[in-house]
Amino acid sequence: MGFSNSRVSTTLLYSLTYFFLFLILPNCIAIDTISANQSITDGETLVSSGNIFELGFFSPGNSTNRYVGIWYKKTSYTQVVWVLNGLNPILDSHGSLSINNEGNLVLLDGNQNVIWYKNASSTMSSNNSTVAILNDEGNFILSDNQSNVSLWDSFDHPSNTLIPNMKLGGNDKLGISLRLTSWVSENNPAPGNFFLRRNRQQVEQIYIMSGSTATIVNGSNEVTHWSSGQWNGQSFMGIPGMPQDYINGITFSSDGNGGQYYTYTTSDSSNISIDILDSSGNLVTKNWDDQKKEWVDIWSAISSQCDVYGTCGPFGICNKTEAVICSCMTGFQPKFSDRWRNGNWSDGCVRSTPLQCGSGSNSSSGSGSGSDQDGFLKLEGVKLPDLAEYSSAQDLNTCNSSCFNNCSCLAYAYVTDPGCMVWSTDLIDVQQFSSGGEDLYLRVPSSLLEEHRFGLNSSTIRSIPISGLDVSQSIVGFSGFYLDRLKVRFNSPNGQIKKVENLLVLDHVGSNSMCASAI
Repeated sequence: MGFSNSRVSTTLLYSLTYFFLFLILPNCIAIDTISANQSITDGETLVSSGNIFELGFFSPGNSTNRYVGIWYKKTSYTQVVWVLNGLNPILDSHGSLSINNEGNLVLLDGNQNVIWYKNASSTMSSNNSTVAILNDEGNFILSDNQSNVSLWDSFDHPSNTLIPNMKLGGNDKLGISLRLTSWVSENNPAPGNFFLRRNRQQVEQIYIMSGSTATIVNGSNEVTHWSSGQWNGQSFMGIPGMPQDYINGITFSSDGNGGQYYTYTTSDSSNISIDILDSSGNLVTKNWDDQKKEWVDIWSAISSQCDVYGTCGPFGICNKTEAVICSCMTGFQPKFSDRWRNGNWSDGCVRSTPLQCGSGSNSSSGSGSGSDQDGFLKLEGVKLPDLAEYSSAQDLNTCNSSCFNNCSCLAYAYVTDPGCMVWSTDLIDVQQFSSGGEDLYLRVPSSLLEEHRFGLNSSTIRSIPISGLDVSQSIVGFSGFYLDRLKVRFNSPNGQIKKVENLLVLDHVGSNSMCASAI
């Protein structure tokens, strides 16, 4: 009998154990969904079905305030990629996130005060069928489970971090603006003073802007802090050496309803890479090192003073390799010499020699004898100025003509994609790159062009070999030719023959004199 009683006791013990395991097991299994009348409390989390992302409560830095955020599960909350209640922290550790009996997503503190909520009851079906799910892209989606209609999602309300498959852009007609907004500090995820957004100009690019929280909301009085340079269909031209992963993964597209967005995708989901707009206004790319279990910075938008927008002011060029990083473009001088010498370059430069085109009685069309004394100086390997406008010109030659024929055109550039770009306003945010970059053609008086290239005046030019022919002392008489990449020989004052490579000589059709441009 003793043996039988022992077996009964053992069986009963196992049964009770399985029973209690059955009761508590659902709380131990990771879940990705909050359904009607369900909640997660501080200390509990949602985990996406593929075990990639996690949503829960956290305290940033040395703060004791509690927030709801999303992070990559393998990184824990060492780097939170999205915050629900950045403006309204929970001041205790008893918060809860739930879908109430009206179908609304609600965040409460320990005293049941509403910290944040999303009203979904007006758009959901008659039954309480609202669910909130964290998917494997890191998007937290509130939807009607019966109609599968999305009511709200976290990707439409970015924080300070861009992760793969998020969109950056917007729809002006619908008032949609998807942008990153910096935190106040590492300890405070409330909206800070910087935001990253798509431009509102004709040529596509992205900007980091600065301003107060009110500025971020209404878009007024914003100040440009950094620009990416123009988008060429694959990369941003103002970012030399842009990582190949980004070149392969960034797309720009329209949704057909007036919305235009940049999206970054990756083919390797095991490689965790994110872009963070930090509280100082710098955009930083971080990769997760799974062996060291730490984040590694691999790129930053602002790595030198030259990367800060407009450091050298209008018509200035910034070169981070020089002891004095700012210089004026050829034909320009500091607007305020004293300030410039003291390292205050923001006022930029002004012309030291006026243009002939459009001066006096000359028309703005570029015709007339005075207009033909302007040329274009080629600046190689630079970040193109901001505020470019498109021209319909289909190649470099017609782009040149388009700018030449318009006295208000101060510079032009031709890149296969986006094509011909022209500038009629101050040339701002130009940077000299040590490698990469584009060619900018700057309008200058021909006399200045000759002095810059030759150190002489035009009367010293003796001959121009063209396809083996020697055409002597007859340049001015030519009409209707566009002579590209010539080698010019001329006599220097000491009688030696010198050679100047790549001089573009343009005879404007319909005029009687030549316009020279070094390229």
